[in-house]
Amino acid sequence: MKLAIFDMGGVVIRDFAVDRKMAALLGVDYEDFMVEYRHYDFPLMDGTVSEGQFYSHLEHVFGLKVPGNPFGDLFRPILNAPIVQLMSKMRSAMPDAAIVCGSNTIKSHWDYLEQKGWLRLFDRAYASHLLGVSKPQRAFFETIVRSEGVKMSDAVFIDDYQENIDGARRCGLEAVLYRPGFESDLSSELGLGL
Repeated sequence: MKLAIFDMGGVVIRDFAVDRKMAALLGVDYEDFMVEYRHYDFPLMDGTVSEGQFYSHLEHVFGLKVPGNPFGDLFRPILNAPIVQLMSKMRSAMPDAAIVCGSNTIKSHWDYLEQKGWLRLFDRAYASHLLGVSKPQRAFFETIVRSEGVKMSDAVFIDDYQENIDGARRCGLEAVLYRPGFESDLSSELGLGL
């Protein structure tokens, strides 16, 4: 293995969701909020729609004023310590392999991760809103692997969503579904024996 691609939200960080918090902040029904959010989810992560445009849409639909920048203001994840430890062990066990981040994300969240210094856990970090494409699209994985100068067969991808795992496998990547609390299983599946 020459390259390990780690998902950020749900793998390297946890407690990252803001959807329920945003619905509560706006005082709107969560299911009604999610109807609108689902229309904008991938355009936001692909960077084709800005957070401001989404807020304008919410203001129009719900007849309210969105205060501040909820995506940024409500985003307060924490590091998933067992995965950070696993990444550290990987660096020792495979010093020639690159460890990168491949994340579906938006600008406010990426800025927060950068300010916290958490992107420095990786050799490089790839954000969907900057790439212009998100998981599970083939172009997302191809862009990262090409940028890293390796073949698909030399890389492994770790994510917590089955559809992203399936998309990576369709590209020829080895892909491992992460399940919280099963880091030792993940270590074995990666062939680390750590």
